[in-house]
Amino acid sequence: MKKKAFGIVLLVLAAWILLQGNFGIPSLDGKIWPLIGIAFFAYQSVEALLRRHLTSAVFTALVALMITNHFYNIFPIPNQSLFWASILAVLGVGYLTHSSKFWYGKKWWYNGERTVITDKEVAFGSGTFYKQDQDLVDDQVEVAFGDAKIYYDNAEMLGDFATLNIEVAFGNATVYVPQHWRVDLKVETSFGAAKADAPVAPTSKTLIIRGEVAFGKLGVVYVK
Repeated sequence: MKKKAFGIVLLVLAAWILLQGNFGIPSLDGKIWPLIGIAFFAYQSVEALLRRHLTSAVFTALVALMITNHFYNIFPIPNQSLFWASILAVLGVGYLTHSSKFWYGKKWWYNGERTVITDKEVAFGSGTFYKQDQDLVDDQVEVAFGDAKIYYDNAEMLGDFATLNIEVAFGNATVYVPQHWRVDLKVETSFGAAKADAPVAPTSKTLIIRGEVAFGKLGVVYVK
């Protein structure tokens, strides 16, 4: 899904660069850096659209449009008007699609005590997730413009180690682990931070955390 979204965005940007100044396509005028922000929000929009999350797709598309209009003056409309129109458009889409939140839908089940979420993706919101697997091997979490808390305090690994793949962009994620686990952080950071507390008890289990943190923060906390 991500590769498709990223591929679509790259093709559109490539066409823009090649055709700028022709066929009514605005010229970049040497302003290349804004393309990074445009590409990021366009990517988020396409990915949300492929997942059929219309509210998130419209919101991120309009942010990309506002950045584009600010630097390249595509429309004869002030950005302030575009901003308020964007808010109304997002609210309208949210009501039409019966979704008032800007974060992705989750697959979940209830075990009689608390909700357990199995599809851990957060965008433009917050989420708390409980993992209760007794044979944990690997897991995945994605956070964009949001805050996530992931609890593994009632989980057990199948072997001596398990892997968590995590991506954080413009957000925060906190992972809560049992005292008898060791955490091996192998996370790349770009204008972000990743930190894990030291284990508080002897351990033979290792949680390997891989992924990326960009303009965000990842923390690992031991549950007492």
